Amino acid sequence: MSKTSGSKGLLASIQEKGKQLETQEEPLKNQITIEEKQELKNENSEELKNKNSKESKNSSSEELSIKRSYTLRPSTVKKLEELKVFVYTDPKIKFNDIVDEAINLLYEKKKELRNENS
Repeated sequence: MSKTSGSKGLLASIQEKGKQLETQEEPLKNQITIEEKQELKNENSEELKNKNSKESKNSSSEELSIKRSYTLRPSTVKKLEELKVFVYTDPKIKFNDIVDEAINLLYEKKKELRNENS
């Protein structure tokens, strides 16, 4: 078989495939349009905002305003990262919010235990 006959076969195959694609009029049933994808994304975003506004807010309405630096064990940082990824549904939640919530929960728990022992 010569190079030219192989090239012609490939060219004919490409042209045939092009004709098939041109004659395809309606999209596949299981595909969704870009507009539908955006609409779903917006709906999911709104649901997340509503659900996580309760999770990330403290019992008080204080803003995070004081900056401090703490040294943590690598295992603690790993746990914090796991909390952010696997526990919280809001992908935009900040580590500050998680740490703030954790400290408040620990504080309340310790306070309860102290009162029970008194």
